[in-house]
Amino acid sequence: MTKPNQELGKNAASFEQHLRAGLEVAEREITDYFPMLVSPLEDKSKVGFAILQEPDDPDSICICFEDALHFDPSFDKVSMPITEDQPASLLATLILAALLTGEVVAPPKCPHCEEEDD
Repeated sequence: MTKPNQELGKNAASFEQHLRAGLEVAEREITDYFPMLVSPLEDKSKVGFAILQEPDDPDSICICFEDALHFDPSFDKVSMPITEDQPASLLATLILAALLTGEVVAPPKCPHCEEEDD
């Protein structure tokens, strides 16, 4: 978890704001998705915004940091990077659409990782 005085960076804050606004318009409570600020164990200076895509499934977590949207707390799986062409607001829209339709956005598959699994 994070320290109380830690703040989100620009990208993570944008992700959170867009998600909150969309859920509010849809008359959904963000607290139903257990929002939280988190930091990786190895770097407590990083702060991200996390939610559960399925409230009863901790494995459905998604965490937005400044660099990417991650789908597991260990950060060793493939993530969706935040770029100029794929800003945090776009990733928030993707997660929002999934929440509103009852779907879960799964981490994208890495072709190199899939070859190693074969």
